[in-house]
Amino acid sequence: MSTKLFTFFLVVLFSLSVFSQETGDKIGATIDGVALGMTKDQVKEALKSPRSEGYDENLWLYDRLKLSVQFNTDGVVVEVMSDDPTSILMIDGKEIAVNSDINKALEILGKPDDMMKTEMVSEYYFKKQGIMLLTYADDNVIALVALQAIQ
Repeated sequence: MSTKLFTFFLVVLFSLSVFSQETGDKIGATIDGVALGMTKDQVKEALKSPRSEGYDENLWLYDRLKLSVQFNTDGVVVEVMSDDPTSILMIDGKEIAVNSDINKALEILGKPDDMMKTEMVSEYYFKKQGIMLLTYADDNVIALVALQAIQ
């Protein structure tokens, strides 16, 4: 099981790194109140201090939310990712929750700009908004939400 989980996270990280090279300008999407372009102080105001602060100054982990926030060297958010069932991606006043149906998300976001399917996961990329949604294999339930900026 741990090998499958490790492989899953490698696929996600690889996909996000490829995706980050192709994303354009972002439109105010947030995950649990965190948006691309926020400063460390703004993230602390939204979520309080992370568990990992001090471990890696540019990668903050929030265990309670299963949320990670990646900053660039200027201390600005360039990636937000969560697989917590309570996490909410907000865009244009509409909610897309982890554990919600991908078809509902597609109604909100429209057709993805790109999609990648493997035996384990399906990833939906919305480049203009910098959004990536992930489902497991043939399941229509969103397992992970992410925002990604060009680094």
